[in-house]
Amino acid sequence: MINFNFSRFDRSTTRAVNPANLIAVEGAPLVVDNSVDNGVKVTIGGAGEIFAGVSISQQNTLTQSGYVDQLTSSSGATPIANLTYPLATATAVYIFDNTTSVSLTPQIAASPATGFVQVAAGSTLLTFNAAQAGNSVTVYYRYNLTAAQSVGLQGTILPGGDSGAILNVVGVLIAGDIYTDQWDASVAWTTNPVVVTLGTTGLFTVGGSGIKVPNGRVIHAPTSDDPFLGLSIDNG
Repeated sequence: MINFNFSRFDRSTTRAVNPANLIAVEGAPLVVDNSVDNGVKVTIGGAGEIFAGVSISQQNTLTQSGYVDQLTSSSGATPIANLTYPLATATAVYIFDNTTSVSLTPQIAASPATGFVQVAAGSTLLTFNAAQAGNSVTVYYRYNLTAAQSVGLQGTILPGGDSGAILNVVGVLIAGDIYTDQWDASVAWTTNPVVVTLGTTGLFTVGGSGIKVPNGRVIHAPTSDDPFLGLSIDNG
């Protein structure tokens, strides 16, 4: 999903899409796909990829998004914003203790030690060690949207769905300021400087084995007030 209220597009174009690699989300990083002429596909975070731009198209059904929670921890189970983690592991969440200025390590196992937090897949609860009780904590994560949440965020999709899926094309943002919810929730976006790279399953990330976004820089890190990642890109 792209937040059009804050985004500013300088250059965009249209590229072909292989029917086997249909693009179902806006705001995702795209790379060159040589299986079709002038084609693009969603990144998988591979080292040999070539960045092409960011996806934009007729409205698609929003199924997953990023969120930032600001909360006070307890020694027991602490609820987040009634949203469900789409996690099989505890790796897709980043937790920062604002009181002690350190990051906390997520884990699946119960009874977390000092500096660790239990993050259960499919749960809306975090379990902290007693040493972190009462601290101010920021939690970055991705979650699965309900149908009502999807409609509430971007409205109902047009009858017939995305025409690009029929024509096998997609819009590609090449340059401008883009506010997207397609960001990796397991990394720290508030570090300075941030080197933006391509991550797995169509997400922007920091570090990893994916290529660096050419001329890409963070202009807004996700916050509890505005959970979108603001990027300035210029892909030539």
